[in-house]
Amino acid sequence: VKQRIVETAFNDYLSRIDLGEAELTSLPASAIQKIVADLARFKPSALILSDYNKAVFAKTHAGTQLIRFANAHQILTVVDPKPVNAHTFVGAHVVCPNVKEAREIVGASDLTLEELARALQKKMHARFVVITCGNNGMVCFDGTQFTHIPVETMDIVDVTGAGDTVCSLIALALVSGSSLVDACRIANRGASLVVQKRGTATLTAAELREAFRI
Repeated sequence: VKQRIVETAFNDYLSRIDLGEAELTSLPASAIQKIVADLARFKPSALILSDYNKAVFAKTHAGTQLIRFANAHQILTVVDPKPVNAHTFVGAHVVCPNVKEAREIVGASDLTLEELARALQKKMHARFVVITCGNNGMVCFDGTQFTHIPVETMDIVDVTGAGDTVCSLIALALVSGSSLVDACRIANRGASLVVQKRGTATLTAAELREAFRI
């Protein structure tokens, strides 16, 4: 359980308290097998793996097994990896870390964003790379084209869930036929809406359509 301490007058994020860390255990092999069986049963269009380094992917082969299965069954994989477990997500279609995590994964702090995206794609054997850059928006690289997408103008209330929103919308847009750049523009707009809400907020289809005036 994560508890965030926020000063409400100016929406300043002060601290976070994580409860239950000592009780975390690695995901057992039987649980991984059940997830794979469910994927085979339900045949989703996309699989999103968001790593919080809370024992689900740490010290297990869960990421590797799930990506291998998804690739074999034409299931799009979008991964938000923690650097310590990044090796388990090699081969994912899309990797989507923040800029700090990306630099840790490639082991270089002096690269430009374009160089960083290229290095990350090579290290992770990913088809696409998306790097979120906080107040600087995000960048994406499809193996040929590097694109910077500026942050949307907004009043930030709470950034909780912004990264998950980005991964979800990128997955949704890509399986719907969008290009990587268009998928990132959609994700960027969606994240700009979510951070204007307090707490772990969600985004509705109606809100997204209204944002694009569809």
